[in-house]
Amino acid sequence: METKIRIKNIPEGYQAIITNGKHSLISDKPLAIRGTDMGLSPTESLLSGIATCTLDTIRHIARKNNWKIENIYAEFFQ
Repeated sequence: METKIRIKNIPEGYQAIITNGKHSLISDKPLAIRGTDMGLSPTESLLSGIATCTLDTIRHIARKNNWKIENIYAEFFQ
């Protein structure tokens, strides 16, 4: 299934609105580098996507093997 991701740059700070037509999020840079800190930085977005894929894989394997697991957490530091 094809997904079209659209990114609209906003003139203020480094804001960008990212959408797939159904869901949206804001990306921005921190105040320290002249962003407005209104959303995750591009690096944080990328790391969040990788962490989410990892957690999804763990959950999928657990379900496939009928392993009971509770909450799964991930942390990253940049």
